[in-house]
Formats: sequence, C-alpha cells, structure tokens
Amino acid sequence: MKCGQNTGIEKKNKPDAHSKDWIDHFTTLDKNTIEHVNIPYFVGDINNDSVADTAFVNYDQRLGTDGTIEKECVNHNCNVTIKFNQDIPDLVIHQSLSVFIQNTGDLNGDNANEILLFSLWQEGFWNKLSVCTFKNGKWQEIAQTKAFLSEDKDFESRITKIKSQFYLIGDGWNDSKGGINERSIKIAIEK
Repeated sequence: MKCGQNTGIEKKNKPDAHSKDWIDHFTTLDKNTIEHVNIPYFVGDINNDSVADTAFVNYDQRLGTDGTIEKECVNHNCNVTIKFNQDIPDLVIHQSLSVFIQNTGDLNGDNANEILLFSLWQEGFWNKLSVCTFKNGKWQEIAQTKAFLSEDKDFESRITKIKSQFYLIGDGWNDSKGGINERSIKIAIEK
C-alpha cells in the first residue's frame, strides 16, 4: 500500500449512486449476499483549510449464507476506496479487503494532520502500516512498515517522537523467536 500516483493508490471518480452499474454491484451472487461497507473515520484537518475532515472507507464484502463475512475479494475487485467530505481526491488501496484509519496529528510540520493506514489482507492482521500526508493536492506516503494489528490497543504508540523526529513503529518477524517481534522496527517519518 502506498500513498500517491503510480504506487498502488490512485484517484478515482466518484460513482453515480443512481446508475444501474452502481446498483448491480450490491445484488446477490452465488447465493451469497454482497454488502457495501461505508465506515467513517474522523481525521481532523488533513488539507490545512481549518475544517475537520472525514474519511469514508468503502468496499464490498461477501456474506455467506450463514451471515459470516467471507475473507475474499468480491467480483475479483480487491480495492478499497477512501472518500473524503472535502475537495480531497479519493484514495484507492489495491489488494486490500478493508482499511483502518487513524488520525496522527501533524507529524511533518505542515499544519495539517497526517493519517495512519492499515490494510487488512488475507494473511489476517499482519500487513503494511503506512503514514500518509495530503500535500500540494496529492497523497504521499511518508513512512511504511509491517505490523500485526488485531485490536484497537495495537494502534496505540505506533507513532513516537524522539527529540524533534517522529517515527513509525512496526513489528518484525523472527521465526527463531516464534514469530512476531512486537514494536521492533522504527522508521523515520519524512518531513
């Protein structure tokens, strides 16, 4: 997952909610229901216009006949679209089943909040953790690492400040120690 053009996230035109193509995405397929998910995240001011912004994470998920969520792409579409309430371009996260977002505050000194993104994939809760900033009308990734996140508390303390530098804290993997080496990676966040 990356924030920016030609790096896995792209601008996407907003769909017409009344078009037949849009409605057809949310019909029954193979006796499983396809559900459209739209989760709001309050991210504060990310474009430095003094107005609080909201990110809306949108994706489709398939529900089995027993109502459980199937961990697979819907109609071969493994993209998650993040829309915003202001004049901010959408982000499309490729190869993702869901995305969690957290407001980080201003990490790079541009007087606007950055966001922390975690993309859920089929390996469970082990995937990329990225810090993205909206600068000069474009999304940019300013730090990335791997992390294991399964609960809200796992997001805590993922950003740390040492002297004047912010760092993104990730998890390493060590087979000889039984797997995840929690909070063992420190990545400097670009300014």
